[in-house]
Order: sequence, then structure tokens, then C-alpha cells
Amino acid sequence: MSEIQVQFTSGHHIHGTQDLQDYVQTMVKDALEHVHWKITRVNVHMQDQNASKGGVDKKCTIEARLAEHQPLAVSHEGESFEQALSGALDKMARALEHTVGRLHDKK
Repeated sequence: MSEIQVQFTSGHHIHGTQDLQDYVQTMVKDALEHVHWKITRVNVHMQDQNASKGGVDKKCTIEARLAEHQPLAVSHEGESFEQALSGALDKMARALEHTVGRLHDKK
């Protein structure tokens, strides 16, 4: 079984610690495991859009590269990085299920 390759980047106001990178990798792999065989790479980018001002300013953008298909991209904003990541992963899981199901139906 191949493992999902996750590439993580963060914006200027985020300290991309090893703990944060490990957390992101674990969350991505858990959320997308059911379609891992179709994914070649997942890029996750997190940013804090207005630094210390607070509010719903944490944004997570996820791009999944699929074998023999155009990449899929989603984003989600939240009050915390966990909320932003969780929301983006939910959107990506739904998008992948739809796309993979559609590709399967064509065969």
C-alpha cells in the first residue's frame, strides 16, 4: 500500500514547527486514506491572514494531485488552524469521493 506524500508550507506569521507538520501529515493521511491509491501528492498551505488581530483569519488551502486527473484544490477559513485544516480536509474528502466516483462510473 502506497503512502500519501504530504508537502506542508506555512505563511509568514506561522511557525512551521515539526509538531505542526506531523499533526498536518497525520490529519491528511487519516482523512484521505480511503482514496490514497488515487492520490500522488497533497500540498497543504496554512496562513494567518491578519496576524495577531484575531477573528476568522486562519486559512488552509489543500491541493491534491491525482493520477491521470487534474489537481483538486479547496480552502477553508477558521478561528484556529485546527478548524481551518479540518474544514479543508472535509471539503477535499467530498471532492475526491465525487471525482473518484465519477472516474469509476466512466469505466
